[in-house]
Amino acid sequence: MGKAIHRQANGLVFGRGAVNPDSIKYALRRLSRLKLADVTQRLRLRIRHQKLERLFGHNREAFSLSSMVDDTKQWLEPGCRPSDIRQSLRKSCFNRLGCLNLWSPDIWSSFRKGYPAHCERLIESGHRLLKGKGSIFGHLEVDIHEGIDWFSGFESEFPRERWPEDFYWKIDFAHRSENRQRDIKLNWEINRLQFLLTLGACWRLTGDEAYSRTSVSILHGWMDQVRYPIGPHWSSNLEVALRTLSLIRTCLMFLGSDDWDDEFLLKITALIELHVDHLEHELTVHHTEGNHLLGESSALLQVSLLCPFLSRSGKRIRKASSILTRLIPRLILDDGVYAEQSASYSRFALEFLIPLIASKDSTPLMLSKHSKELIGACFYYLLELSDANGMCPMIGDSDSGSALGFYLDDYWNFSFLLACGAYIFEDQALLSKVREFPAESFLIIGPDGPDWYEANRLKPDGPVQVLNHSEPRIRRFRDGGLQTAEHGVFRTIFDVGPLGKAPGYEHGHSDGLSIQVWINDHPFLVDPGSFVYNGNQAWRMYFKGSSAHNTLKINDHDQSQPLGAFRWAYSPEILGTDTFKNEESFFIKSSIALLGALWTRHIFGLHGKTLLVLDELGCNDGGFVDLNLIFHPTWGIDVPASLKHDSSGNWTDLKLFGWDEPSVMLLYGDEDTMGGWFSTHYGVKDKTLNLRARSTTGESFRSAILIGKQPENSVASIVQQIRDLANMAKVLPSNIEWIERSLVSENGAGQVQHFRLYQTQISNR
Repeated sequence: MGKAIHRQANGLVFGRGAVNPDSIKYALRRLSRLKLADVTQRLRLRIRHQKLERLFGHNREAFSLSSMVDDTKQWLEPGCRPSDIRQSLRKSCFNRLGCLNLWSPDIWSSFRKGYPAHCERLIESGHRLLKGKGSIFGHLEVDIHEGIDWFSGFESEFPRERWPEDFYWKIDFAHRSENRQRDIKLNWEINRLQFLLTLGACWRLTGDEAYSRTSVSILHGWMDQVRYPIGPHWSSNLEVALRTLSLIRTCLMFLGSDDWDDEFLLKITALIELHVDHLEHELTVHHTEGNHLLGESSALLQVSLLCPFLSRSGKRIRKASSILTRLIPRLILDDGVYAEQSASYSRFALEFLIPLIASKDSTPLMLSKHSKELIGACFYYLLELSDANGMCPMIGDSDSGSALGFYLDDYWNFSFLLACGAYIFEDQALLSKVREFPAESFLIIGPDGPDWYEANRLKPDGPVQVLNHSEPRIRRFRDGGLQTAEHGVFRTIFDVGPLGKAPGYEHGHSDGLSIQVWINDHPFLVDPGSFVYNGNQAWRMYFKGSSAHNTLKINDHDQSQPLGAFRWAYSPEILGTDTFKNEESFFIKSSIALLGALWTRHIFGLHGKTLLVLDELGCNDGGFVDLNLIFHPTWGIDVPASLKHDSSGNWTDLKLFGWDEPSVMLLYGDEDTMGGWFSTHYGVKDKTLNLRARSTTGESFRSAILIGKQPENSVASIVQQIRDLANMAKVLPSNIEWIERSLVSENGAGQVQHFRLYQTQISNR
C-alpha cells in the first residue's frame, strides 16, 4: 500500500525534476479522503493480482473458457442445466428487466412498422459489417473482419502498433512515454463489442442468418485471441462493464437463432460469468467515485438480474444495489446536476440507470426512493440544458460514449432521454422538447412508450405550454452551479459553479463564468466539445482549457492548474450569484476569485432583443486578460461590419467595448495559435469562428459585449433599460456609467469593435 501511494504521489508531484506545489496539494487532498475501505480494496487488489499471476504461470489452461465450460458446477446454480439457460434468460428479461425485451419478436415487428428510416439505416450498417466494415464512437470507420487483431491500437498514425500481451494491471496505457501519442480509447471502444447489437437488430429485422453467423464468427475470433487476464481489454473495469452489457444484450437478440445453439450459448454464458467475476472483484471503489463505479455497479446489477442461473447472482445483486444507493446521491446533486459537470456524462449515467427503473412491472430493484428522485431531477436538468429540439450543449468532457450502444440518432439529441424520463415518471413536462417518440426510447421502453406519448403530449395543461415564455424565465441550479435564462430571441446558459467533482475535477473544463447563447433556438456562442482524451496532449489541453470557452483568461493561465489529461489542481471559488427579472428583462450577476483577481460578470437580457455582458476585473498586479468567443460553425462574420440590412434576417450585430482594436483576432481552424475549433464527436474536429481579444489590466479592467440587431433598439433605449433594470435589481454595476458613455459615444471608454455575423446555414448542431 505504501509503495502504491508513493508511486502515485511521485507521478503527481514531480515533473521534469521540479516539485509542483499544486500536485502536492492534490495528492494530500486525495490521501485525506482515503477511507479504511479504500485502503482495504487496494490491498485486496494487489493480493488478487499476485495470485492471478502465480496461477496463470502455473496453469494457463485453468483460465480458458473451455475449462469453465467443462466445469459448470463452479459457477452455475445447482440443478441448472446448460439447456435451461435460454428459457431462463427469456423469463428473467421479461420479469426483471422488461424494459429491454430485445428477444421479443413483437418488439422488432413494432419497431419495423414505426421506424422504417431507422430500420433502413440499421440494415445498411449491418451490410457493412458483413463486409468487415464497422464504426466506433458512432462515426469512426474501422475494419471488423475475421482476422481482426483485438490488441491493435487502431490508430491510422500507428497502423502496426499493438498493445502488449501482458497482465492487465501491468499495462501502462496512460503514462508510458512511448504511448503518449497513442490513444487507448480506440482499442477499448472497439472491444466494447457494441457493433454486435447492430448485427442482432438486423437479424431480428430481416431473419437473415448471415448476421447471426457473422456474430458467432466474430465472437469466436475474440475468444480465441483474448485470454484472461492478459491484455488492455481488462485494464479498465468500466470497459469490462460495457462489454458485459453488449454480450448479454446480444445473447437476448440472438436467442432464437440456430447458430446460437445450446453449446455456443453456454460458451458465451461462461464468458459473461468471467466478465462479471472481474467486475465484482475490480470495482473502482478505491478511486474517486464517479461514472466508472456507477457503470460497473449498474452492469453488475443488470446482468445479475438477467442471469439468476449464475451462482453468485444473489450476492452480486445485493452488493451492486448497495453501491448504487450510496453512489447516486454523490453523483447526482439535489438539483439534478450531474456532479462531474459534463452533459455527456449525464447522458452516460442515465443510460446505465434507465434499465433499472424503466419497467413498471418488474420486481423491486433495490434502488432507494431518494435515488429514484435524484434520477428524476437529472432528467429535468437535461430538459433545461437542451434547446427546443432536445439538442444538448457540449458542456464538459465527452468521449461520445454510450451505455446502450445503438447510436440511432444524433449523439447530442437528448430527446430519447427526455422521452424515457417522461414515461418512467409519468410526467408530461419532460415531453416539451420531444417532437416524436424516439427510436432509441422505443428499444428501451417498448411499444407502450409511443402509445403513452400520443396519449399525453397534447393535453391542455401538458407540455405544449412549457416553452411559451412571454416573460423572462430564469432557472438556477444552486448545487450544480448553472444558470439558464430565456426571453425573446435569446436563450443563455451561465456557468457559475465548480469546475467539476472534487477532489480531481476530472471531467470539468476551465470554463468559470462562461456563457452560451442561442438566438431564435439556433446556437450562437457555444462550448466547442472535447475532441480527444489521449494522444496529442496539446489538443487535449486546448479543448478543456479557458481559450476554448466563452470566458476570460488572465495572464495566459487557465482557471486552474491542469494535472495531466483529466485532473485539475483546484476549483476556482464562486463568490455568489444574484438574479432579477421583471416582465420585460432579466439580470444575472456572479463573481469568481481567480488567480489573484476578482472577476464579476453581469448579464442583461433587455426586452428579449438585446443581450449585454459586462465584465469587471480587479487585480492586485498588472498583467493582461484575454477574451474568447466561440461561435457555432453555422455562423460567419463580416469584417468590417456592413450596416446594410439583410432581408433574410439571419444576422446579428456584436460589439466589443474596452478592447484595443489591434488586439482583436479572428481565428478559424488555426493550429499555430490554437483557436477556432469545434468537435461534436470523439476524434473529430472541425473549423469554426473564434474571436479572441487581449488587453492590459492594470489594477482594474472593464469591458462589455453587446449582442442584438441594431438599430432595432436605439442606444438611448438600451442605456435606459440597463439603468432601470439595474436599479430595480439593486445591484448596480460599478461600470454602469462607463458602459453608458461607451454606448452613447463609441470613443467614450476606448475602442469599440463592431462585427456583423451571418447565419450561413440553419442547423441544430
